[in-house]
Amino acid sequence: MGRFYWMLLFIASAIATHAAYVLYYPGYNFDSKVEAALGPDSRNTMMLLSPAQVAKLFPAYAVSDIVAMCRYDLSQGPMQITAKLPRGYWTFSIFTVKGRQVYSLTDAQAGENSFAVDLLQAPDLIAQLKGALDEGGEAEAIDNVGWKVETPEARGIAVIWVPVADPIFRSSTLAAVRNSSCTRQKS
Repeated sequence: MGRFYWMLLFIASAIATHAAYVLYYPGYNFDSKVEAALGPDSRNTMMLLSPAQVAKLFPAYAVSDIVAMCRYDLSQGPMQITAKLPRGYWTFSIFTVKGRQVYSLTDAQAGENSFAVDLLQAPDLIAQLKGALDEGGEAEAIDNVGWKVETPEARGIAVIWVPVADPIFRSSTLAAVRNSSCTRQKS
């Protein structure tokens, strides 16, 4: 009976260890890779990635592509991400700190080459219930016009990707993407 107990305990421990590794390590690894590539002072600013950083963080992208990234932290309040991008194909995506995609936008969906997205943390269940019971809920909703993204986690990354098909256009594309920003929203 003692061997059965220890065997059962070993199997349960192995299952728990495997589940923790599969569920939590990829998110931790993603965040630590981003911080190692960009540095700890890279929060809440839009950064243009070098070709080496693009190759390290986004191996599916060509190193000639232009990638701008903002490591956002919503713990101090909402952020606003603005971009003025060149004509042509581009994507804008928001990921949680664990690498789960929350939002994606392309040039075809946007219909324009400049945009502003308000990024805020989604309210928890108690806050949602409280907001639904407040009397002014509908009046507040009228003021919230424009693009707004609510993310389930306070930290993550926003990525702008612009593929560059011809190296001749790289400098003009880089100059356009450089005007993108990631700033704390004024209240």
